[in-house]
Amino acid sequence: ATLAVRVVDAATGAPIPKAAVFASADSPECEHSWNVISASSGTDQDMVATDDAGAATLRVPSGQDYWMSAGPVPWRNEFERRSLRVPALAAGEQRALAIGLKTAPDRWCRGRVVRAADGEPLAGIELAFGAPGCAPSEAGGERTLMLLPCASAWTDAAGRFDVLLPSWQRNYVYVGRGVSPQLAFVDTQGAEPCEAPTLEVESSSGLEIELRLPASSNTSSVRVRARAAVGALVVPDGSEPPDACAGASIEWPARRGADGVHRFVDLPADTPLTLSAMTGDRVLAAFDDSISLAPGETRRVMWDLSER
Repeated sequence: ATLAVRVVDAATGAPIPKAAVFASADSPECEHSWNVISASSGTDQDMVATDDAGAATLRVPSGQDYWMSAGPVPWRNEFERRSLRVPALAAGEQRALAIGLKTAPDRWCRGRVVRAADGEPLAGIELAFGAPGCAPSEAGGERTLMLLPCASAWTDAAGRFDVLLPSWQRNYVYVGRGVSPQLAFVDTQGAEPCEAPTLEVESSSGLEIELRLPASSNTSSVRVRARAAVGALVVPDGSEPPDACAGASIEWPARRGADGVHRFVDLPADTPLTLSAMTGDRVLAAFDDSISLAPGETRRVMWDLSER
């Protein structure tokens, strides 16, 4: 049996090319492993891509119900992902199916950023919005949280911001340039405009790492990264990213100066940080103890790896 799928913009009817399409006998929320292929036709074992006309075909066994899903390819979020229940096909049957997807932000949200110490509004603070995703980190294969970006905003003189977000995805806001990083869930399912949590931020912290390496080392190839548990940065409590990102961390790279010192800016304050030194995708060493910095503090640390 064959399913002929056409994926279109729900608002305009325009075709959506390069959308990922796949079929599943189980719930699409279950863990699956598909062959990801660039062709627009395949089987129920494949995740195919729509052609320029938004069309794709899948050959599926007859006699059983299916979930048909369409959405962006992994690690993209240009449009929503949607799944439809498809009743069983008869042997040899060809069935056409159209799936309309939302492609544009559709919900206004507002919020505030204030100074944690006294509640005074903070102007000119940059905020990044996106959907959470997790990937293995270079630093030892741990899971790293990444935001698939969808919008950005700046606070006004009253510390307020307004932003248009897609209600069809789980949205988070990240603030961390010039202030101690925070991550907050933005619920876009209620009344409009939706209210983002008020972000009470402190001054960010800095860290300078002076590495002592073996004389034979290529010092320019060594990088230093800092990590913090996502749960330590999310406000309010209980709004952590979904289970797929359970136990994940957020990662910051250091910049190596002409003097050879590896410098971090805008690190979170009062948060345990773990450090790793790397070359390529190999971890040279992990710092023995976690480091916690006070708001506004910049600390210099000597890290001796000469005997490693």
